[in-house]
Amino acid sequence: MQALPQGSLQEWVEKAYDDVPSRLWPVAARSLQAHVDHIREQALS
Repeated sequence: MQALPQGSLQEWVEKAYDDVPSRLWPVAARSLQAHVDHIREQALS
């Protein structure tokens, strides 16, 4: 996220999971979305 602060979830997945087969990226996207949500919740607290 720091490398692409204005990036989309898909762009972050492609960068963070470039060592994972792209067929698994939808699962990775859900995991990453959960992390993003958690970070945002902490920022609002």
